[in-house]
Amino acid sequence: MSPTLLTFLYSGLQANFFSLSMIYLSLAYLLRQETGRAILFSYLSLLSHVYAWAQLEGGIVIFIITYYLMKRELPAHFRRYTLFTGLPLVLGLVVMFMGILPVPLGFSVNSYMSQITVLSWGTINAFLYYAISVYGLTKSPRLIYVIFASSVLATLVLGVVQNLIIDIPLFIPASLGVLKLNSKLRIPVLVLFVIWALIMSLNSFPYLYNGVTI
Repeated sequence: MSPTLLTFLYSGLQANFFSLSMIYLSLAYLLRQETGRAILFSYLSLLSHVYAWAQLEGGIVIFIITYYLMKRELPAHFRRYTLFTGLPLVLGLVVMFMGILPVPLGFSVNSYMSQITVLSWGTINAFLYYAISVYGLTKSPRLIYVIFASSVLATLVLGVVQNLIIDIPLFIPASLGVLKLNSKLRIPVLVLFVIWALIMSLNSFPYLYNGVTI
């Protein structure tokens, strides 16, 4: 069980989780050059949770712009996707930074660390999972790499560190990272993931202390 899923379960972020499911499908269809379905699921994500959608949609648009600047050309499916989703992204960002849908700005070490180690029982405090994800990035599509990098950089500017981290599609590079491991290392690493999940699950389970349920 990944830190992302545990955090969603413990924090009650159902709308966020549903929105990510939609944008992940959009991302998959975009990589398969099925642009119509990619656009459809992008809009479903937007309508269910604008913040989660804006984070990943922003990463997609950054990738498309970078692709054009480097190649001086743009495949038709990227052009069509940006044409239909770029304007809603710009409008969404304007609404957020105007304070209509406010986003906390600024960086604080104390806030950063508390969101990782304390919030949601510290379920995103999983160094091994992130290390494996980074290890697997070299085998991931470049689009995933840009979403990963832009989201991590955003944690230094925006005050919603936990949300930014759990919205990253870490399961893709993490899975590829595990597959890249030597067969003698793969099983121990997977066992460590299971142990971590059990510890986090038990850590968040309500228990009695002096007659009070905590």
